[in-house]
Amino acid sequence: MNRFTLIVLTAILMILLIVILYFSLSTLFAKIKNAIFNIKIKKFIIAVTESFDNLSHGKFPQSETIEFICLNINKDKAMKDLFYKKAEEVLTDTDHETITRKFMDEINNKINQNVSFIYEDSYSDDLNDLITITASYDIKDEKANEFLLNCLKSNSKRIRTHAFSVISLRGDINTFAKAVVITCDKLADYSFEEIKTALNKFKDRKILLPVLKRLKDETDNIKLKLTLRDYLES
Repeated sequence: MNRFTLIVLTAILMILLIVILYFSLSTLFAKIKNAIFNIKIKKFIIAVTESFDNLSHGKFPQSETIEFICLNINKDKAMKDLFYKKAEEVLTDTDHETITRKFMDEINNKINQNVSFIYEDSYSDDLNDLITITASYDIKDEKANEFLLNCLKSNSKRIRTHAFSVISLRGDINTFAKAVVITCDKLADYSFEEIKTALNKFKDRKILLPVLKRLKDETDNIKLKLTLRDYLES
């Protein structure tokens, strides 16, 4: 074996070693990065779970926890999606509307987002998250209310249900009455039980029942009249 051949073989061997070392280190760094992310997301899940657990007992989460949640939402879309998915579950059934809306308002004010109320006919995670975000908006915000009412016409049952829950949570009786009219117009998409469940989520019965009675008496919509009659008599 001459000197030139030896140099070539040595160079090839060095290149192979460098390639092997590169992929080995890349794999190692990927595993380390993944391990660090798993630790972060576990801490994030714990913080989110504790926050909503406190809210379910009427206790406002600590400011440090809110800061931690917002910091991670701003950094990672996966954590943002996880938070709003959990928020959707809580908003569907809560007995502490005021404190929950205050919490959502703090989160929404601290994270980096430019909200644009763009409605889509079908389901999307972004649309679903946007509905959750509107829970903290002022109940007289016309753009937010119009957006939520449009969502009741969605082809997605999940979007419709979530929008109705948020409308109930916000507690604006005028928007809620419009929501009832829309759902009764679309009885092919809503069962009576779904409408009944949505009506029951509006907590202020003293405000709700007189409005429903007046709506039943004044409407020319037979579906709406019968649905409200059945609800009021049930």
